[in-house]
Amino acid sequence: MLAEQLRGVLLLMLAYMAGTLAAGFADAGIPGAIFGLLFCLCAVLAWRPFQEMIRPGANVMLALIPLCLVPLLVRMIVVLDFATAAIWLVIGVITVCALLGVVVTGLIAKLCLRGEGEA
Repeated sequence: MLAEQLRGVLLLMLAYMAGTLAAGFADAGIPGAIFGLLFCLCAVLAWRPFQEMIRPGANVMLALIPLCLVPLLVRMIVVLDFATAAIWLVIGVITVCALLGVVVTGLIAKLCLRGEGEA
């Protein structure tokens, strides 16, 4: 189990590193993580076993997300001045973008998992 998790994390990190390298070559202003996610998506769509290879690593990384986000959110609450209108505009934009991200991620997941439940 541990070996599968490590392999999944390694493959995800390799996709991230390839994306960072591609972002450096492209010089398009798009972060390497975005290129890495696109590489990972293309790999999952092109080669179905890749999805099963990265799944254990993705589960590990998803479990660790709160450890990264909680300190950031606490610092934001301490520093931000919620009395200004600009802050509420930023919060609104971030909320809309996050919701759009969730919807798009759900659609991509549905596309990737299509046909998996059929036997």
